[in-house]
Formats: sequence, C-alpha cells, structure tokens
Amino acid sequence: EDFIDIHYREENAQIRGLFSYLESMTAIMGKNEQGEKLITVSKIYYCEIVDRKCFAYLEKEVYQIDYGLQQFLDAFHGQGMVRISKSMCVNVFFISCV
Repeated sequence: EDFIDIHYREENAQIRGLFSYLESMTAIMGKNEQGEKLITVSKIYYCEIVDRKCFAYLEKEVYQIDYGLQQFLDAFHGQGMVRISKSMCVNVFFISCV
C-alpha cells in the first residue's frame, strides 16, 4: 500500500496549502459502459440521483458512483460540493454565473 507521511513543526500557510492541494486530489471509483475508472473528485461538475443511483458528471463523461448523495456530500463538502436540491449537488468551483 502506498502512503505519505508529512512531518511539520507548526501549521502555517504553506502546510495548509499542501493539505488543501492533497484533499483536492481525492479520487473515487466510477463506472460506465467502458468500465471502471478512478475519478478525481475535483473534476466532478455535479452529481445527480437518477432511479436511486448516483451519477457524477465530468466535463465530457458520466460515471455511476457507489455513494448516496448525502454520503457523497459528507465526504467531499470541503472540496466545493454543495447540495442544491433533493437529488443534486454541484461543485461551486465550476459555477461561473447564476
């Protein structure tokens, strides 16, 4: 199993920036007709529940993920995911206007 240990004397802006960067690299498994793929959460535009299944929409691809919407939000709310309706959440970092 791969792992990284980070040692620091005190938490400063650089360390917080590093943690923020590492959190943005979180990946989950998604599947579609072509098979399974590791998806970086920061590349998900939005998620939607359709027929009791959760789908993650990227720029040009859609993947089914093994999360409930609330479970997904609880895990990734710190990465910009915000619930906008009962069955949908969006990544606020991709919103350009409202």
